[in-house]
Amino acid sequence: MGKGNVQEVRFCGNRIGRGGASALAASLPTMTGIVRVDVSRCRLGDAGIKILFPSLAECSHLQDLNLSRNEISSVGGEEVGEHLNRCPALEILDLSWNAIRGKGSSVIGESLRSNRTIESLNLKWNNIGADCGFDNWAGFFDENETLTRRVASICKSIVDQLGTLRTAG
Repeated sequence: MGKGNVQEVRFCGNRIGRGGASALAASLPTMTGIVRVDVSRCRLGDAGIKILFPSLAECSHLQDLNLSRNEISSVGGEEVGEHLNRCPALEILDLSWNAIRGKGSSVIGESLRSNRTIESLNLKWNNIGADCGFDNWAGFFDENETLTRRVASICKSIVDQLGTLRTAG
């Protein structure tokens, strides 16, 4: 079986870090059939995301991407947001348990406003709130028609504010 036949890669919990991200980024272009990548709990950090995400964005069949628990901050969040709409088949995105706030949160939120493929979005435990790019997320939730499932515990302040916006509107 050649690399082109690989549909799923799961490195969950293996702490591959930046070096592993480099190796995976080099291999992804040859995995033309890849639909699922799970690199949760791999300690990628912002440096690993900067290395890996451009290659992930080239995976035209990628449907499910788990980047949870990777110590991604605002810097890595910006990288995700800048490349997100280059993933034409992405339906499931898990960014939970990171530290994506501020500008990183805003860039992702803005990117998702025009996204029409994401059906499931998990942002739990990123502490995204009113002072961390909430305006872009509120627009995404209001404008995105494909999102059928979102993990509502994004952040208590966002859930509270969404309720206020919907009541006021």
